[in-house]
Order: sequence, then C-alpha cells, then structure tokens
Amino acid sequence: MGRIAPPPLDLARLVRGLMELDYDAIEAFRAAVARLGEDADRRQLAQLMDDHHRHVTDLAPHLYVLGEEAPRPGGLRPGLPQGQVAGGGRLDDKRILAALKTNEDDTVTAYERVAGHPDATAELRDVLERNLADERRHRAWLVERMEAM
Repeated sequence: MGRIAPPPLDLARLVRGLMELDYDAIEAFRAAVARLGEDADRRQLAQLMDDHHRHVTDLAPHLYVLGEEAPRPGGLRPGLPQGQVAGGGRLDDKRILAALKTNEDDTVTAYERVAGHPDATAELRDVLERNLADERRHRAWLVERMEAM
C-alpha cells in the first residue's frame, strides 16, 4: 500500500517565513557591508540587500490577502548563520561571505519549496519565482567571489 503524501503546509505561514528570512538577510548584509574590507564587495552586497528589501515589499500584499499581517524587521534571530557576520570577533572577508552564502542556501531552499505550493496564485508564483531567481543570483555571486579570494 502506497504512502499518502502529507498535506501542504499553510501557504500564509510559508510566505511569512520567507519574509522573515529576507529580513534576517537584510540584517546580515547590513552587518557584512560594515565589516568587509573591499569597497567593490560592499557595493555589491548593498545591491543584493536592496533585492531583499524588494522581496519583503513584494510579498507583503500577498500575505495580507492570505489573511496575515506581514512580519516586522526584528534583528537577528539567535543561531542563524548571519549571526556570525554581526557577532563580535574579527572575521576575514571570505568567512563573512561564507556566512552569507549559508543564509542564501537556506533562502533558496525555502523559496523553491514555496514556489511550488499548490495554493499559490499565479501572481504570487510570479513574485516567488522572481525572488528565487534573485536568491540564486546572490548565491552564485557569493560562490564566485569566494573562489576568487
């Protein structure tokens, strides 16, 4: 007898989780921009941070339609990789970028999971796919930059 697939997780909860990941990324990128030594890297991370700001702005109305209020930025959640970026101690640029990449890995996985949710409207799927493309581009830049170091 075959296994029955579990029901999909609540879409509103998943979208809220994406927004929280984007807020965490904003804080991590802000911390990284303040700590990196290379001006070009700081400028690039500032642009990637702008993408995360756009993500939360674009997701908020969809979350509202799903019956929930958007989360507010609340600083770093304990135990997340971006805490390594903001924490005390001296990290070299490559370790800072590695911490950001870990966060982007998690964010890509989360967006992939939510983008295929059966309850997502076409409009929400478009936003999710655009944000996912951004996240993949962020991760690729981080990998490329770390390999060049």
